[in-house]
Amino acid sequence: MEGNIARYFKYRKINKYLKSKNSSQYNCLDNLLEYYVNGKLQKLLESYNFRDINIYALIGGKRGNYLQIECSFYNLTVDIGFDEDCFDYTIYLPGISAEGFEKATIVKEYINNFNIEKFFEDFHNMLQKDSRLKNESCL
Repeated sequence: MEGNIARYFKYRKINKYLKSKNSSQYNCLDNLLEYYVNGKLQKLLESYNFRDINIYALIGGKRGNYLQIECSFYNLTVDIGFDEDCFDYTIYLPGISAEGFEKATIVKEYINNFNIEKFFEDFHNMLQKDSRLKNESCL
């Protein structure tokens, strides 16, 4: 129950932030936050077979707004962080060292007309080609 209350207040804070802006002025992160509070982000991730999905949103922190997704894709662990200027992701096997995690992190800038659904489609395709992937459906 406590998790539901905390989630309610976080959603309320995000909705308040989003309503303070005109939707035509949303940046990439704002669009992601909207997907998150509407439940579309969770459903999108599930549609690509991501599991153990944890999504964390921070509004008005010292470093600005931020959205982090931690999840698994078969035997791989995925960490994606979005801020207002860029995003980063790390794909790794469980048990990675902190140094290995830092070396594996890729930072990217948003492209013009960044599309959330296209991003996750491309990301999913990239994961399917990862040489470390052990897809249980193929066993």
